[in-house]
Amino acid sequence: MLSEYNGNNLIENGILYFYSSWVSSCNVPKDNLNFINNNLKNVDIQKINTTKYYNIKKNFEIKTIPSFALIKNNKIIAKLDGMSNKITLNKWIVEHLN
Repeated sequence: MLSEYNGNNLIENGILYFYSSWVSSCNVPKDNLNFINNNLKNVDIQKINTTKYYNIKKNFEIKTIPSFALIKNNKIIAKLDGMSNKITLNKWIVEHLN
């Protein structure tokens, strides 16, 4: 399920996608997230606007925008910084979930 963080609860397991609306390179990964959402139905994806929720970016020690964090039981198990194509992103997710 693909959702936008709204200030309430972060997902405990899945992918956090950190982006900023003013960063043009953040627009491409959004399309890739739709691809992942359609192909990996059991993976929750939550988008976090770091301009609006800067503290979350800081708490997860995210240095690059866009970035992806794979979390399990509220802990980051893998990070992927920068823009990735959908094939690379899909492979990264599958590798870390197995």
